[in-house]
Amino acid sequence: MDMEQPSENRELLSEQEAFQQFWEALNKESWMTDCDGEDHCANCWSKFINRFDKNMQQSLLEGSVPTSRIAKSRKLRDAWGVYCWGFGEGSKCEEGRKINIPFKK
Repeated sequence: MDMEQPSENRELLSEQEAFQQFWEALNKESWMTDCDGEDHCANCWSKFINRFDKNMQQSLLEGSVPTSRIAKSRKLRDAWGVYCWGFGEGSKCEEGRKINIPFKK
């Protein structure tokens, strides 16, 4: 499920309200950020990790964090947002996953 608040016919949230909704969506959907800072939806994260042997998987897991833990670093000009990087080697997220919660300035 992509989370994107339509801007038409709906009042924009405050920045803090939008952040809370963004943070909750990241947690609910289990987004992860790898040690290179790239964000992955749960589906792509599983595929990304499984490309490697057990030792490399352990290193990746140790250097990665749930995206919700670094959510404040995902502030855009007028929204909180993440876009899935896929699962590596030029792959794209098969579902085009993103979370984009606009806020009023």
